[in-house]
Amino acid sequence: MWRKRGLPDGGGVRGDDPHSLFEAMDFTLAQLTPENLELIFQGAFYKTQVNYGDQEGQEGAKAVSLFVDAAGSRSVIWANHDMGCLWFCSYFTGFDGHSYEDMLKASNFYDNYPVHAHVVKAGDGSSCELDFSYAHFVPDGAGISARDIVGIYRHFEKMVLRHMTVFNQVMQAVA
Repeated sequence: MWRKRGLPDGGGVRGDDPHSLFEAMDFTLAQLTPENLELIFQGAFYKTQVNYGDQEGQEGAKAVSLFVDAAGSRSVIWANHDMGCLWFCSYFTGFDGHSYEDMLKASNFYDNYPVHAHVVKAGDGSSCELDFSYAHFVPDGAGISARDIVGIYRHFEKMVLRHMTVFNQVMQAVA
């Protein structure tokens, strides 16, 4: 994740920061494997766990993502090569007192912001799950630094917390 700055023999320091011996490397989307994402987030002091599960809608295909525990919520992060983006999602449950239709209205309200919301009915239809997601596009062949990835996640996390802080007010406004 880091490469040493300076001359080939290790002497000398170049760059903007005269005290830094290391320069951050940029990752292409193809290099952002769950294992590399795990190292990046562990380096930023997050609890992480790589998830190997079945990919939705594709029999036998495996989806590999990273769970990040922060601020009492659990987020999933993965590089979506088909869409060319780094994907961030947080899931919330326990909305038994709200109808699916009202939850859908709240979800549509949140779609006015960069962090979008999706409502999913539980299998038995009695409760809903609210999913917040953000897709950060990484142009083909372009790189993104570990610092930027963690910074984007922290911004995503703040937006989700803001959304959840005003959730009851949004539900009252759309009902």
